[in-house]
Amino acid sequence: HLKDQLQETRAKTTMERKYIEKECQVQKVMKNKKCNMTEAELQAELENLQMQMEEETKVNKETEMWVKSSGINAEYGYFKQINLRDVISLRFAPRVMCSGCGARSGSSRGLRGSASSSGKHHYCS
Repeated sequence: HLKDQLQETRAKTTMERKYIEKECQVQKVMKNKKCNMTEAELQAELENLQMQMEEETKVNKETEMWVKSSGINAEYGYFKQINLRDVISLRFAPRVMCSGCGARSGSSRGLRGSASSSGKHHYCS
């Protein structure tokens, strides 16, 4: 009777081991397929981005050539300087407005800009 139980236990153990081995192989194959699919998707996305970069570079060069050939390069520089000056002045504008309006800096309205008694907006934070 004990020999039969031992033989039965060995048979079950062997079957379970084979099942687990096959299960692991199937999981390995599935993970490899998933990785290969993901790698292919990423490669396609990389190729797409490279094509977009090439197109952007081409358009940028064409735009630069057009600007140089059309004679508006000097005007571009002038407007670029004006834009830079405006950006710099706007960066400091909220501080100047806040110091001149007399509003409390702990205002609950924040950066939305509420009206002061003079009718002007301020941007205190």
